[in-house]
Amino acid sequence: MNKPILTLLSLISISATSVLQAAETPEKSPFTRLSVNWEPNKTDIQNAKKAWATLHAWQKDKPATSRKLHVVYVTFRDRPALPNYRERYDHILKNIQAYYADQMQAIGYPPLTFQLDLDERGKLIIHDAHVDKPMSEMTVRNSGGISREAAKKVLASKGIDIDKEHTLIVCQLPDGVGPYYGGGFSHQGSGWTCDIDGLDPANFNDLSPQPNARYGGSRGRNATVYIGGTAHELGHAFGLPHTGNGWDYPNAGRSLMGNGNHTYGQELRKEGAGTFLSPTDAMKLASVPLFSGVEFPFPQDARPGRWCGRYVAGNFEELKAISLPDGLTLKGKVQMTRPAYGLVVHLDPPGNSDYDTNAVCTALNPDGSFEVTIRRPDFRQGSLEMRIAVLNCDSTRYMLTVPVNCTSKGYQVPVLEPTICFSSVKSLWSAGKNELALQKLQELEARNDLAPETKALIPAMKKAIQPGTPPVQKAASLPESVKKIALSDVKAESAKVGYAIPYWNTVCPCDFGPVPCFKNSGYANNFIVAHAPASLVYHLDGKWKQFKADVGMPIGASGSVAFEVVADGVCVAKSPVMMDGESYPLSVDISGAKTLEIRITDGGNGNGSDWSVVANGELSR
Repeated sequence: MNKPILTLLSLISISATSVLQAAETPEKSPFTRLSVNWEPNKTDIQNAKKAWATLHAWQKDKPATSRKLHVVYVTFRDRPALPNYRERYDHILKNIQAYYADQMQAIGYPPLTFQLDLDERGKLIIHDAHVDKPMSEMTVRNSGGISREAAKKVLASKGIDIDKEHTLIVCQLPDGVGPYYGGGFSHQGSGWTCDIDGLDPANFNDLSPQPNARYGGSRGRNATVYIGGTAHELGHAFGLPHTGNGWDYPNAGRSLMGNGNHTYGQELRKEGAGTFLSPTDAMKLASVPLFSGVEFPFPQDARPGRWCGRYVAGNFEELKAISLPDGLTLKGKVQMTRPAYGLVVHLDPPGNSDYDTNAVCTALNPDGSFEVTIRRPDFRQGSLEMRIAVLNCDSTRYMLTVPVNCTSKGYQVPVLEPTICFSSVKSLWSAGKNELALQKLQELEARNDLAPETKALIPAMKKAIQPGTPPVQKAASLPESVKKIALSDVKAESAKVGYAIPYWNTVCPCDFGPVPCFKNSGYANNFIVAHAPASLVYHLDGKWKQFKADVGMPIGASGSVAFEVVADGVCVAKSPVMMDGESYPLSVDISGAKTLEIRITDGGNGNGSDWSVVANGELSR
């Protein structure tokens, strides 16, 4: 496809502040503009135009924004700035700025892109910050916080609040020590990258060796990796999650928010197809003030979720999943509690940090109705996670997450009806409105059109929403006539957790809702929630023979945990490390054991968001 001309769409106007600042720069500009060498399909282009029409109509009365991307170059005690960094990053950021504008326009939007903070000569303003610490004290993780704090102080001295703006922090630390990540949402975010000697988009075509480069190879390849990495981490700062290549564009190269950071600009060296911006990511960017060019207050009811972005309560009036041999067709209608313009669906296999997720999008009709098909022909068995995100005009999102089972009969969504039915209950409960949540459950209980498996969950939901109290009966004291008992009905002699308190058949307000659900084993009948690291100890007095449970992290949790079952001080069973939605069945012979301990570890990477669940736990004899 030829390079797009930066003109406004004929039918839709847009604020002049949001188009590319460098649009009039000559073709042989030093920032080396990349061509758009893939072609979006007609459906995605039509969806983009329809979504933008809705979004732009909502934005028309909003004032123009003064937001700009701020850049801070951070040096350390034994790592001074590399030569010509001001000129080079002027080229780098203008290259990335043009890339976003050209990709957005190719997909069907105006040439939306982020604005840069430029001086009176049109050159990038770079703020200098310094950390008086040596490289020996830095790691990938701690250098991020340390460099951001240095950047925050410098920006504050210029009247810029880093917590209310988008910022790129360039760290002069070696790759592998310096930070390389990003995160944020529509109104605030930070991306971190590292500088290397001679990094410049003018070097995309340079085939000479890059001395001492982590990735080896030519200067051109390193320009691809590091400039592509900067474009990728900025995407996270703008609120984009990881997005794989998808099945609609097999020849388009690699998605920027997948592993397209390793292919950015490679087409100039004829080493591949390059990097494209996924239509789903473009649809999300369209509501970001830094891109749209209009300003509006950030909604106060939005909160962080598992992915980049900010989320609010929402619901579907209806939603059906039609099974296909290699995917699903979703038909439904969003309950329009606030103006919305689009819907994005992700179909994600376990692991790989969402890099291999397939995603599709559609514009919403004025009444909130939609139909969209998503395919995953390479995944033939097991479970996938499906995330359905409603994109609101105020830049917030409503997310529904459900497991999808892949079998020889096609793709099935066994918990879709209960998820939809109980989503409004979850919203009320998460807001602390327990009485209204229980009232909503009573209304559902009176309905005659619900599937039996959905109705069967209502008692558990009622129990979960009401304040849970620890059980009082001890396993060792139960009469011999009791052959089986749920572990959640047995008193733990000792219950230690890493955060908050243990919860018996109820949970604190978090993303996985009143009743935990796993991708493989479905909803829990009874459960104990414990934040890792945790230890639950039970006195058995040798009177029980078997312990079994489904242990893991429910759908909606974002950490990682592992379990151990210990009988009389000896570990008798272990689980693998599990993450979002993963469960592991335990069945352990505990004959003669005096004590039973369930140990929960943080999975080896810290205990952030490590909400673990012992589901369907049972003692028998």
